[in-house]
Parts: sequence; C-alpha cells; structure tokens
Amino acid sequence: MQAKTPIVLLAIVIVAGCSSLPTREFRSDYQRASRQSVKIDGYPPFGIAELRDQKRLKVELNVLAQVFGSVTNPLVLMGVSDGIPSASAHRSAAQAYLVETGRPSCAITDAAVSPDGREFEFRYSCPGDG
Repeated sequence: MQAKTPIVLLAIVIVAGCSSLPTREFRSDYQRASRQSVKIDGYPPFGIAELRDQKRLKVELNVLAQVFGSVTNPLVLMGVSDGIPSASAHRSAAQAYLVETGRPSCAITDAAVSPDGREFEFRYSCPGDG
C-alpha cells in the first residue's frame, strides 16, 4: 500500500503543474466578433475570433476538426487525450492570424484558457500602441 502513495502524489503534482495559464470565462465576449480560419503546420484549422478594438483574440480548434478528429484519433477514442492541441499551438495560430491580417510586428502579451480548456484567449500589442 505504501508503494502507491508516491505514485499518487507524483500524479497530483503533474496535474497541478499542467494548468499554468489563468482560467477566464471570455466566450460570451466574442458572440459578435469577426471570425477567420487559420492553418498552421501539423494541426487542423483553428478558428480565430477577434475583438480588434480591445486587441483580444479567441482561438479554438475548428468545430469540424474537433468532431472528425475525435472520431479518427485513437487516443481520444481510448480516453487518453481530449484532442485539443496545446496552448503553444493555439498561440502559434494567434500569431499566424496577426501575420495574415497584416500585423506581423504585433506580439502576444497575455494568455488565458476557458474553464473547459477548449478555447484560449490572447491579448496582443503592436508597435506604436499608446
């Protein structure tokens, strides 16, 4: 019985360390936001919604990619993965969106994750912002 205790404690520490981004409820802010799809190498398309006047982006895996990825990904089918790419992949999609929309010199300054972990929000700044 004592041999299981270190394993359980290690699992708790690993899970606790995985949630380094703050959690915020931001989905309702983007109901009327403009939307665009962005593709980065190695991932299905991401959907990007922007609140340009607030310099905020919501990034999520494209809905169709979520549905079809869940059906074809054996790790999702076995319950080992939720099929959602990492925060760094979402960040790369946000940066790619800024480049595609003519703002390559803008930089991501802040990030948060939705409570269910399926959407990420990124704030950005651009040179010359006051």
